[in-house]
Amino acid sequence: MATKILIRGGKVIDGTGSAAQERDVLIVGPFVAQLLEAKSAPPEDAEVLDATGLYVCPGFIDIHNHSDVALFEDPGAKTALAQGVTTIVVGNCGFSPMPLPDNKADLAKKLLFHLVRPEKRWFWPSMSAYYSALTELPLAINVCCLVGHGALRLAVLDKPSDTPSQRELRQMASLLQNCLDEGAFGLSTGLEYSPCSFAKQPEFEALASVLGDRLFACHLRNEGERIIEALEEMFEVQRKTNIKLQVSHLKLAESQMWGKSAQILEHIRSQASRYDVMADQYPYTFYHSNLGSIVPPEFGDGTSFDFLRDRRQREKLCEVISEGKPDRGLGWDRIYVSGLGRPEFDGKSIDFIARAKGKNPFDEFCDILLEFGGGVVVMGFVMNEGDVEAFMQDDLTMVGSDGEIVPEKPRHRPHPRSLGTFPRVLGMYVREKGLLSPERAVMKMTSRPAARLNLKNRGTLASGYYADITCFDPQTVRDTATFEAPMSRPEGIVHVLVNGVPVVKNSQFTNRSPGGPLKPET
Repeated sequence: MATKILIRGGKVIDGTGSAAQERDVLIVGPFVAQLLEAKSAPPEDAEVLDATGLYVCPGFIDIHNHSDVALFEDPGAKTALAQGVTTIVVGNCGFSPMPLPDNKADLAKKLLFHLVRPEKRWFWPSMSAYYSALTELPLAINVCCLVGHGALRLAVLDKPSDTPSQRELRQMASLLQNCLDEGAFGLSTGLEYSPCSFAKQPEFEALASVLGDRLFACHLRNEGERIIEALEEMFEVQRKTNIKLQVSHLKLAESQMWGKSAQILEHIRSQASRYDVMADQYPYTFYHSNLGSIVPPEFGDGTSFDFLRDRRQREKLCEVISEGKPDRGLGWDRIYVSGLGRPEFDGKSIDFIARAKGKNPFDEFCDILLEFGGGVVVMGFVMNEGDVEAFMQDDLTMVGSDGEIVPEKPRHRPHPRSLGTFPRVLGMYVREKGLLSPERAVMKMTSRPAARLNLKNRGTLASGYYADITCFDPQTVRDTATFEAPMSRPEGIVHVLVNGVPVVKNSQFTNRSPGGPLKPET
């Protein structure tokens, strides 16, 4: 007999943008059975969840997440559930742990470094093998997966910087097609990272041609002064193939571009008037990436930084990145590092570390790359709050964390977005700043990403839909994670249900595992 739950006394925001209404929600098994009149009498044998003073809405869908392998460390996904997230989309920015054959493990380890877990399996030969491994986990959350363009390149090409032949293009497209047939929701690329950075138009078109109505999520080649050029690169692919394009973590990450968000939005809007293009963003003014991404691809494929031992090569690199300033304007005091093995330098800027060692900041940057490689975790405080707000208010954008599930003892300092993205939008930008109504904010977190993913029975709170539900207190919901204290959990998320099962009840984890991998619906 199916279990029954009545969420009683709250205001329902159904995810479509419609105004909140006082309704009770009856759940039978994994589905929403009915939206009832407020304060209905509980059916016999129904568990009652008190939602007095709360908004009751669809569970949040994090359309841009990097927990591909983190799920194997914490299948309970507590740092996601604590935000009200019930579904994550992994495989972003060209990084995915499949399809990778065993003979490419050493190469992949150098370039897909954020996926690597030395003590655990961290790559699989196919999408079906990866999904099978997920199915064996006690997952508390739903998982959708994109195929990483970087993994496709590594699987087929001899060297990361190679231009594929026609035969190799067919191999890559065939691998992608297999992944789509086995349940992938689309393709992602990360054009600031090797090996994706070496791809050109014919390669994008060959891969895009097999996508159909699946998503193509793109981390642009440039998010600063050349962002229009970078957008046009993808827009041209879209004009030729009619793909569904998602611009990943939309931002302006060079100081000379601050204040130009309206211009960028207008450029995207022009394309969106004829083609299906949208974007996601996270609500912070600093990014989380790797140190090697600052080095342009003309200096190598990212597998080695030995060229930095040559003083002339250092001088050339310094010139290319504008006298050693990482965003062509702001300095090394804005770039913070983690994981160097010296606690006194953890979370400190490259400028701070250089001064402590009596060195030039640019040389310290080079020396860190030589000693630790390109996978050193960095955070760059290089965005402008006004642009973050402008992007957030536009109908073309939705919310994505660009974070990952973080275990209790993280390997490196996490970005606070991994613990605070969704409550931050609801607390700071909805309640405190009034930039979005609760209904619009929830829509950007639920029905919008569901539509992008072809999740036809999730993302809306309605009869017959899966009961992925989040109940939050509009008066108290807020993020508490900061750069200094990134593991601080949010407040105001009271109940969370995944597939009709409470995974957070009265702000406490239930340690139940009703989640699992999802597949697109046709």
